[in-house]
Amino acid sequence: MEIAKPSNMAEPGLPPRDHNQPPEVLPYNEVELATHIDGATEFAAAAGEWLDLKVVATKDQAEHLADFIAGCRKRLKEVEAWREKAKKPHLEAGRAVDAAAARPEAFLKKSITSALALLTPYEAEQKRIADAEAARLRQLAQEQAAEAARLAAQAETRNDVVGQVDAEEAKKSAERLARQAEHAAKSNIQSASGAGRTIAAVVTKNVRITNPRLAAMSLASHPDLQRELVRIGNQIVRASTFNGKVPDGFELYEERTLR
Repeated sequence: MEIAKPSNMAEPGLPPRDHNQPPEVLPYNEVELATHIDGATEFAAAAGEWLDLKVVATKDQAEHLADFIAGCRKRLKEVEAWREKAKKPHLEAGRAVDAAAARPEAFLKKSITSALALLTPYEAEQKRIADAEAARLRQLAQEQAAEAARLAAQAETRNDVVGQVDAEEAKKSAERLARQAEHAAKSNIQSASGAGRTIAAVVTKNVRITNPRLAAMSLASHPDLQRELVRIGNQIVRASTFNGKVPDGFELYEERTLR
């Protein structure tokens, strides 16, 4: 039995198929990264030794631990500086690509917006026609469904098998009309060539605030609103202009964090 091979596996006596491809070029200096990893690893090992203490009990320990934290911060700043320097040319290259693509993108986006604006009145008229046809078919379907129900009741009363079959057919016909009504309500604009995407109106539900107080009260238990209120409240009490008056509905508390 023949054994399947990976696509880059060489035939016997030949080098791998991708042997002539250039080596992968990393977007950063591997030697510099290794230096930073080694330094960070040393600090991580020292951190483990500090954590083995469980408790800082003396002034000397506290001061030496403060020195350790300062050393960590200094090393972290060096890594962050290296990261910023290493990615800068790539960010600049990305911004250059964005700037280069901006002009043709603007042409195309403007063309699409203008063409859709031109097409909108036509689509609206087609929608009006489609809605009218759908309403007519729905009315007809309802009338046929009512007639089918009447025929079914009569046939059942008379034990009329033929009448029951006719009533069932009338019911199916009414259901087909109802489906036609739903299809008729669509006013999508097809591609002339068949290769383009169908143009369809997208209905999006939106709200606007008419009464801010009632809106806030109705969503008072919503976690997103609560998070946003906390953000605004923190912004107020942390501002240099804070006069000590906490907004209604909030309480002021303080957290102590070593930095």
